[in-house]
Amino acid sequence: MNFASFVFARLLRAAGWPQQKGLVRKRLVVNPAAADGSLRGLVEIGAGIGAADAQLASRLLANVFAKRDWHVKSAADLVKDLSGTESAPVDPMHPYETVFEGRFPLFASQASEVTWEKLGEDEPLYGILFGRAVVWGINNREALDRALNLQRADWEANAGDAVMAGLSIPRHFPHATNQAFYASCRDFARVYEVEVGALTAPPPELESELLKRRCPVPRKLKTDPQLLEMPSQKMAVVRAKGAPDKVFPQIFPALYGSVYTLKFDLKKKGLETFKVSPPRARWPDATTAPKDQWTHIVGIPIPEDTRALPQKAPDVKVNIETWDYGTVAQILHLGAYDQETANIERLHKFIEENGYRIAGDHEEEYLSRPDAKVVKTIIRYPVKKK
Repeated sequence: MNFASFVFARLLRAAGWPQQKGLVRKRLVVNPAAADGSLRGLVEIGAGIGAADAQLASRLLANVFAKRDWHVKSAADLVKDLSGTESAPVDPMHPYETVFEGRFPLFASQASEVTWEKLGEDEPLYGILFGRAVVWGINNREALDRALNLQRADWEANAGDAVMAGLSIPRHFPHATNQAFYASCRDFARVYEVEVGALTAPPPELESELLKRRCPVPRKLKTDPQLLEMPSQKMAVVRAKGAPDKVFPQIFPALYGSVYTLKFDLKKKGLETFKVSPPRARWPDATTAPKDQWTHIVGIPIPEDTRALPQKAPDVKVNIETWDYGTVAQILHLGAYDQETANIERLHKFIEENGYRIAGDHEEEYLSRPDAKVVKTIIRYPVKKK
């Protein structure tokens, strides 16, 4: 068993799978959502090892691709193949989209259950996903650090509400520091060597090929205006009125509390869960009303099949709405919120020059926390041809 398959199986067993089914014809089955969750865990561990330890990463890739003839297919070829085209979103903070190439979930979309035997047949797939994650981690250490910091902050902010709602989850994020996360990824390699066998030395050029992929500076962000098509999105939404600095401290605890409780409820029931996306806000009267009278429509994407939302704040109602999009024009703003004017004007000019008109409210999507070193905000308008 190679390292990728070992990790995948270990994560599944930690989640309580496989389970025996059938009285006459007994078989071992796995919940597809649990299989997909373990794939995500495998990708996280691969990215963590790639980000933290290129030498260990090269040994693990040599293990996963042990049947490869390195004289015929070089280490450079392998790393190139695993790098893919990287058509990832702006400033990717997670490896999933790049690694899965937009094809996720893999198992839950195919069947109500999957056999343990079938999972064993997919060993080459686990190796490829692990390898892609390693290369992503090599190239995106800073992005992974930011993602871990955001996840830790969100967990600490909302775990108390989840516990009060009766969910059995730890109050504190599983990894107290980023270094603790990287150490936990390395631990899988140590356990593998104890339970399966020692890792062999990799081809000499493999580690150097991996290190060539490490960006010496952060990847340049795409800050040019663009037109794109967006599907409609079901949202958890809070509507309020007043100055942003007065309203937001009331809106966000209620909104995040509701969405995270929904997520934890699904997980508790063994159902497919979801990644909590960045919040969005619409401002219908920001240019016509005094700032202390602004209308705030703030939302977070939720699964399309959501029928009800937990309410975590008695004075703040969280509703379900569908936000329509279609063709939109948007721009990525880097910097403080009160410095957006130049980019808003730039986006307006772009819309006009391309023969469109604004056909809806000013919208912003907050890709980073307000206290981030570089605050990232997408400014967006629905548009229509003139």
